[in-house]
Amino acid sequence: MYAIEIQNMKMAFGRFEALKDINLQVSKGEFVTLLGPSGCGKTTLLKALSGFLTPTAGDIFMGGETVTALPPESRDTALCFQSYALFPHLTVKENLDFGLRQKKVPLAERVQRVDRVSEQLELGAQLDKLPNQLSGGQQQRVALGRALVMQPAVILFDEPLSNLDAKLRDSVRIEIRRIQRENNLTAIYVTHDQAEALSMSDRVVVLNGGRVEQVAAPKEIYNNPATSFVADFIGSANIMDAEVVGESSPGQWRLNTPLGELVSESKSRPKGKNIKVCWRPEEAKIHGTGLNTVSSPIRDVSFQGAYSDLFLTTNGCEIRLQAREFGLKEGDVIDYSIPPEHLIMLEAN
Repeated sequence: MYAIEIQNMKMAFGRFEALKDINLQVSKGEFVTLLGPSGCGKTTLLKALSGFLTPTAGDIFMGGETVTALPPESRDTALCFQSYALFPHLTVKENLDFGLRQKKVPLAERVQRVDRVSEQLELGAQLDKLPNQLSGGQQQRVALGRALVMQPAVILFDEPLSNLDAKLRDSVRIEIRRIQRENNLTAIYVTHDQAEALSMSDRVVVLNGGRVEQVAAPKEIYNNPATSFVADFIGSANIMDAEVVGESSPGQWRLNTPLGELVSESKSRPKGKNIKVCWRPEEAKIHGTGLNTVSSPIRDVSFQGAYSDLFLTTNGCEIRLQAREFGLKEGDVIDYSIPPEHLIMLEAN
């Protein structure tokens, strides 16, 4: 039995289909991120899970029971909002206790839950303060604590870190993941930030135009994208058209590309002759030799600290490479090779 199961869900607003044929299963204690650009449907999906929107078609199950038509208050879920949604006139302790009071939880249990969560989130020294006396990170911890005290079956996060600066985002991200694991919570996390999705998730659901493009573990999503959209949206990728010439040996495919003939050992083999191929900038070997070696002048160099981005134009194709050799400069002609196992074949569309 899954903690969450979505079957053939659709969501339409008039003629506009915000979600199309969504199917997803989430196990208890799993951290699943909904990732995609603005307007892809991730927040709409979260609202359907929380009960603020009712699907046009399809079903949602939680713990094996259908919740498709249940209102938010009848679902065993808790929400952490982007805006924190703290009551400004209540202290931290009163904010943490608010939901428990509404549910008429006995006083002794309320005190026990608030004490345990405030200790877990290191909020003990802040309990008598108002939200406007807290930092952004502290306010986010209070919002998380208010959800945790309810002991929900599922906790839903709607871009909770988007209002924090980059350094604080990193620390709160680690803290959310730690708390989720310690409490064995089932979590659905909405973000457009690739770093958050890759670093926090057990699995990532990549959405585009209301459809699921790929569901997989972060490493699989990054190393073996299922579509050119996933490859382009997550991290950096060099993507180009290619034509399958034939199989040079078992598992090795010869391809005609703008860079010349290349060989791929991709796990997947798309149907048809006309496809796309991609590889990550860090996978190419500078000064490489052997299979898939290309020669090209450097058009631009961008220093990134631990490495430099090299920008090249080869036969009309814009190519991006990563190099840890810092003596390279604009105008230098370099040879680089693309390992066949890192040259991924994708469907043309």
